[in-house]
Amino acid sequence: MCAIRTDTGRAAGRPAFRGLRRAPGFTAAVIVTLGLLITFNGLAGWTWGYVVKAFPSPFPSTPIEIGGVGFSAQDLGVIGVSLGTLLLIYLLFSRTKLGLALRASSLYPAQSRLVGIRVSWMMAIGWGFASVVGAISGVMIAPVVFLDPNMMQGIIVYAFAAAVLGGIESPLGAVVGGLLLGVVLALLGAYVDFIGTDLRLPVAFGIIIIVLLFRPAGLFGHVQQRRV
Repeated sequence: MCAIRTDTGRAAGRPAFRGLRRAPGFTAAVIVTLGLLITFNGLAGWTWGYVVKAFPSPFPSTPIEIGGVGFSAQDLGVIGVSLGTLLLIYLLFSRTKLGLALRASSLYPAQSRLVGIRVSWMMAIGWGFASVVGAISGVMIAPVVFLDPNMMQGIIVYAFAAAVLGGIESPLGAVVGGLLLGVVLALLGAYVDFIGTDLRLPVAFGIIIIVLLFRPAGLFGHVQQRRV
């Protein structure tokens, strides 16, 4: 994975972020990422159309029985691949020089340049890794939500809500936040009649707003205080 060329990500990332260099890092990243998402979704729909298509699952369709209880192979496969991907990301950022350079370039770009780290290359590689993880996510979820250019929009909202709930800067918090969000939305959809399955997305938006108002760092995040 480290040898993957990221010329496309580099070409897309540099001009897009250039106009937002004075904005806070996270704000710029969110704005540019959403803008690129809308742009590429539109290009995909214009090229291939918006017809919803089925996508074959990489896992068997027969359920798996454990202790007399049946489980969907698709759900277990998604959980397993997600945990494996998170483990690889953790090992990358905590056990390799490349991962440490990526973290340093993200948190302290000016200081990283002083010690010889090519921050622009690190950003391009980061875009490449993000594309790989996004592709894995798309392959995992496409058999469930079917295939169309807008298939990831609702999922991105849920993922962002989970990350905000657990803590944007905490990978463990994002995982725990995702589990909590999924349980809460499932319970609300099952036991609150007016929510059902149609209003789960607005509930996720409401969770984002509430968490940002009362605990901006999330459940596992830490507020950084700086002296002026």
